[in-house]
Amino acid sequence: MSNAAAILAACNDVPAEGRFADDKVFIHAAFAQFEDAAEQGWTLAEFKAECIALHLAGELTLSRLDMVGLFSAEMVTASNTRHPHFPAIVWNFIRVDR
Repeated sequence: MSNAAAILAACNDVPAEGRFADDKVFIHAAFAQFEDAAEQGWTLAEFKAECIALHLAGELTLSRLDMVGLFSAEMVTASNTRHPHFPAIVWNFIRVDR
């Protein structure tokens, strides 16, 4: 299974509190469900870097949180994922098709 497929599979196991609607999963919540992360020895930062690489390659879709006030600061901060070359670009979610 590719990393993109494994990450999307992990997203399907994220409970409601780690989601926004049915099609967006907080990045840190996906990491918590991503069983391969432990096997690969990934940290949250490394998981975020892989998500960015997959997004830039068109294999995964990341999106940002516009309504920050709806969620706890801890949840938002844990999922903040910055573009490595353009730090003003921040993603919080992995988009999934349901």
